Amino acid sequence: MNTNATLNNQLTWQFPFCSRVGGIAGAIVGLFFGLVQLHLDPAIVFTVGELIGIGVLLGLVGWICVLVIVGIWLHYSVRAVALLGLIISLVSGIVIVVTLNMIGFAPLGMLFGLFIGMLLGALICWILCGKRHKLSSLTTQGGESDANG
Repeated sequence: MNTNATLNNQLTWQFPFCSRVGGIAGAIVGLFFGLVQLHLDPAIVFTVGELIGIGVLLGLVGWICVLVIVGIWLHYSVRAVALLGLIISLVSGIVIVVTLNMIGFAPLGMLFGLFIGMLLGALICWILCGKRHKLSSLTTQGGESDANG
């Protein structure tokens, strides 16, 4: 067995599927908003409406990255990932942008976004999917989905 593949499986795939989706989107949002915060004048203050707009925009960017990474590279069905990924990405984007703006945690924005995104992804999936918490059991690699769960 390939040692790199075994190590990869042990390190990255221990989390539920929704946590991974939230982590990807959160890392993207945290990275981009952290870079914006680092390069802006500290005197610039965002309104809540602007922060929500930035969060939605960066959430959509994170959602596109989720679709590419999970749907294309990992061979999951894009239909199975798209709606739940959009919800998780938008909620994560708004929460991460507002929180990063409040605490000014720009240098580590990507790591902060990763952790918050993973937590929000698991929470949203638990709320929406209930006991079917693991979406990975609902979707099989190769683009097929099993509705029986």
